[in-house]
Amino acid sequence: MTKTNSNPSTQPIIIAGGGPCGLLAALILERNNKPFILFERASLAKLCANVGSGYDLFPTAIEILQDRLGLSLGEFSLKYQGLEMMSTSGKKLRTISMDNYEARVMNRSDLQNTLLDQLLGKDWKSKHINDTETVFKTRNGIGELRCEISVVDYDQAESYDHVTVKLDDNTEITGSVVLGCDGIHSRIRHKMMLSKLRNIEEDDLEFCNVNVWWGKAEVKNDIDFSGFLQGIQENQSKGCMLLGSRKRPGSVYLCMGKNVVFWALSIKSESPPSKSSNDLTRRGGFVLSDSDKIELEKVVSNYGHLMRSIVKHTPSSAITKVGLYDRSKMDSFYSTGRVVLLGDAAHPQTPFMGQGVNMAIADAYVMATRLSSQPILEAIKAYDTQARRASVHKVVKDARNTGNMSVSKNTLLCHFMKLGMRFLPLSWMFESMVASDKSNADFINEMK
Repeated sequence: MTKTNSNPSTQPIIIAGGGPCGLLAALILERNNKPFILFERASLAKLCANVGSGYDLFPTAIEILQDRLGLSLGEFSLKYQGLEMMSTSGKKLRTISMDNYEARVMNRSDLQNTLLDQLLGKDWKSKHINDTETVFKTRNGIGELRCEISVVDYDQAESYDHVTVKLDDNTEITGSVVLGCDGIHSRIRHKMMLSKLRNIEEDDLEFCNVNVWWGKAEVKNDIDFSGFLQGIQENQSKGCMLLGSRKRPGSVYLCMGKNVVFWALSIKSESPPSKSSNDLTRRGGFVLSDSDKIELEKVVSNYGHLMRSIVKHTPSSAITKVGLYDRSKMDSFYSTGRVVLLGDAAHPQTPFMGQGVNMAIADAYVMATRLSSQPILEAIKAYDTQARRASVHKVVKDARNTGNMSVSKNTLLCHFMKLGMRFLPLSWMFESMVASDKSNADFINEMK
């Protein structure tokens, strides 16, 4: 067993996890000349793989990435101009203009690649993507990215002046802080809660009674749904939402990329999928086999032509199925001593408010910025506040409730959902979007 870098004056900040949260925290530390080591269990190629998932970015995340960090979002994201509302049978309900609301859509892999470009230099792919290297120095030499290795445990000094992490190769390294950006199945969180709870089962993930299939299909001129989707794009309505009914339950979300449509189908379920994986880029979901896809085609067999056709033309290898989880215990602290939870490690949530990645971006920005300018324990205390936890708690609950409504098989609820989408004032809809992002806006504005 090896222990390195035990000198308190030179201890790096340790980041567990290389998703958007971990990479963004690393980028901010790099720009502020704060040494760090980021550990990620996936390979460098896997870290930026295109698995067909996407993100919605709301105003606060856009402000952080574009205005405060100077990233050119136009190069890897599309601005929402509108949203088509339809039923799962294919009936058009409403077209919603979003000209006055700032929101963008992007592919997960594009955000990952952009952050890696900033950290490693734009030529990192030509240098590293096909080799067997696992340790990469950042472009300014401030930090390191270590792939194919993960943090599995930590030990914090009673004096709270350092933290030692154990890696899955049985080596150890000492740092000044540990940032747990290791996702919904966080090992950092598990260790933290062992010390806080009498019964660790109180912190178990809770299945939200929703299973999701997501995928991506190429849009070609000879495919029978291409005209409809290209029409949506030409009309600048980048998104399309399908609402279900008792006969055709569930909800579908579609968004257009360049010659590709990204889609997600959510269905009410009493149990999660029987299969899973440890692939965090797929949120623990699994890639469909051909026989799995046949089962999916049965699920959408009485949907309208659009969704049946999209599923038909999506290869099984481009479809992921996953159960959705959050935590029933949402009042836990996000830190203990010099160990801090960020993103899904702190507050996992379903995607129905679109806030998962937005909150992760806000967490990374606030924590890394504070660590760059304040004493460590003071920075952590300012990050982990009761106000932030309470506002996050509300968004997580709202996401679960919205998910339950959107996949309901209740005839009356489905009917009123469609009536609402057809006739509710646009101002009411946008106010709900703004309200879900308020926690992030307040969080970053507290630093002014």
